[in-house]
Amino acid sequence: MQVVHNLDRAESGAQKPLNFKVSPEFHREYKAYAAVHGISMVDLLREGFDLVKQRRG
Repeated sequence: MQVVHNLDRAESGAQKPLNFKVSPEFHREYKAYAAVHGISMVDLLREGFDLVKQRRG
């Protein structure tokens, strides 16, 4: 049996894809919101995740 170390930390600065799908409407709204506010979609995701973690613990 092969052991997979998928929770090992990536080297600093490296990025990995998040693999999930959203509706075309959500994608359009999300992308437009990020563009209007001058932030990347990744930064918007990070900010939203940080807020959820603060609220839910």
